[in-house]
Amino acid sequence: MSTIELDDQTAKAIQDAAKTLGVSVAEFVRMRVLGKSTVTNGKQPDDFDFDSELDELLTSGPTLPADFSRADI
Repeated sequence: MSTIELDDQTAKAIQDAAKTLGVSVAEFVRMRVLGKSTVTNGKQPDDFDFDSELDELLTSGPTLPADFSRADI
């Protein structure tokens, strides 16, 4: 195990980002620094692609109708 010293602002930002993703700080650092993850949603760690998972999450939600306009707001 290694220790890395960070300023308080950076440490808080990393903690907040990890919490938002629902992973531990250690897991978040592994994902961002090493590009690896053990959070796999049933997939093998080597098959997990964080960017494609994020893209799927962002595009799988409801979409606006084709005729959506400012008047609808």
